[in-house]
Amino acid sequence: MLVLSKTPSWRTRGLNAATQLTGLDFTIAPQPPVAKLSIETFRKMGSVGKTTRPEPGSAAAWLAHLETALILEDDVNWDLRIKDQMRLVSDNVRAFGRSYGKTGHQLVSDLDDSTPYGTGLDVLWVGHCGSLSHNQNGHDENHRRPVYYIDPTRPTNQQYYGWARDFVINEVPQGRRAVHESRMTKCTFAYAVSQKGAYNLFNPATAPNGEAFDCRYTNTAAIRS
Repeated sequence: MLVLSKTPSWRTRGLNAATQLTGLDFTIAPQPPVAKLSIETFRKMGSVGKTTRPEPGSAAAWLAHLETALILEDDVNWDLRIKDQMRLVSDNVRAFGRSYGKTGHQLVSDLDDSTPYGTGLDVLWVGHCGSLSHNQNGHDENHRRPVYYIDPTRPTNQQYYGWARDFVINEVPQGRRAVHESRMTKCTFAYAVSQKGAYNLFNPATAPNGEAFDCRYTNTAAIRS
């Protein structure tokens, strides 16, 4: 796991304690300072005459987050049962991303894929502060229908206070989580970027506007859990 943080702080000390408690490992990647010139150059990229530009903080975040890895912000936290939770995520992300032929049989290329989360995704966004989904009724041919799976560690509806509360309560069955295509996902506490996904992010990265990068990510092909 790759954690982005400028310097040791109470946040990184908390992360270290959490990883020791749950048996995980993370690396705080050495980062050169993001020079003001780099930030200003990034902010000026895009079409001539564009009136909306990212704020300096958002531009710095874009420059820091474009890596191929599992990326965590330094204020992230997780459940003690994270390994069990991620096994369920792995099983259901792979189920969500499988390709099938016209006869309904799974394609051989997918059967040969032994990677934990498959290779058909750009971004696996497992840590966020709210998300909606596409094609909940299964009638939209342009988007895959969400996969709902049982997870006994999911907070109850009464415990959930995020901005996507209506979606969680009305669309996701109690005691289940959802794997789905991106729609209005906010915050980037934890996300994985595939090599293909990193390549696909170059276009939004080189055409910045006034949005923070999580707002731009939500318009990029991605899978959420």
